[in-house]
Amino acid sequence: MQTDQKEQAEVTRSEDAPVIIYGSVRAGTTMFRLMLGAHPDLAEIGENRYLVDCLQQPVGDDLRYDMEQLDMDRVFQMRGLSRQQGQDGADLVASVVEQLRAGRGGPAVLTFHADIAVVDRLFPNARYIHIYRDPRDVANSVTGFGWSGNVYYGADFWLASEQSWEDFKDRIDPGKRLELRYEDLVLDPHEKLRRVCDFLAIPFTEAMLGYNERSNYAKPDKALLTRWKTKLTARQIALVENRCGALMEKRGYSRHIDPPLHLGSLGRKYLALDNKLRKMAATISFYGVQDYTAEKLYRLPMFKNRHADLTRRMHEKVNQSLK
Repeated sequence: MQTDQKEQAEVTRSEDAPVIIYGSVRAGTTMFRLMLGAHPDLAEIGENRYLVDCLQQPVGDDLRYDMEQLDMDRVFQMRGLSRQQGQDGADLVASVVEQLRAGRGGPAVLTFHADIAVVDRLFPNARYIHIYRDPRDVANSVTGFGWSGNVYYGADFWLASEQSWEDFKDRIDPGKRLELRYEDLVLDPHEKLRRVCDFLAIPFTEAMLGYNERSNYAKPDKALLTRWKTKLTARQIALVENRCGALMEKRGYSRHIDPPLHLGSLGRKYLALDNKLRKMAATISFYGVQDYTAEKLYRLPMFKNRHADLTRRMHEKVNQSLK
């Protein structure tokens, strides 16, 4: 009897195990999580980067959060999340998941963009869907948003995410991970979503392709694939391929520039300075000179309260700009 109960508990844990969508920013994670969120048997609860970023550094064996950083996190505030006094570690993570679930049944679906080893410690029984996209399109998109000053550094977002997955994936049970190429999902969403549903042991439903009716995101558009071919110059393409070449090819994306670009130390220094200046210009353009300057000044301990107030105001501006 005890054995039967144990086996049933293990089955229940497997069926209820959270689903982690993992991939670089601008790699289709938002579109994909909205697709899963439209399924009645899943509880999609958004991007949850703060659960990793706000851990005390360095991350020790006993996971603990920097509560001040967590309380000031933009997404934590925007989602209206709260924590109980003394709550920390796994208990805090479980509380956040239940708050976001808001009574919905089914496995929770969470999205992360980096640090897969830490994510696995937070959710040791999770199932993973790794979605990836051509790094040249990712770098182009990231730079367009002003998150990087040039595509060479824009590629770092893709590289950090993909290298983290590459280094850790073999520690995950093969039966608990699925690879999904963004371009394939856009070209044949029905077939790829059926494969995803089979992996999650849930029935496919057409509602997954109707996510655009409940959000501001359009349906998959084949015309937006490989935009890098028309949006990037030959040198920009070569810079991304210089940065991501080996791992890019391992993901099935062929180089476009041959022979590969050789980048010397002076060229790298120039790109670093260019990235810094362009990012600064983009930040000033978005927040304004006054808030940009004040944010730097208010980091001094004597201006702690002012910095908190300014941070909330800057967060609100970001929230209002989101799609």
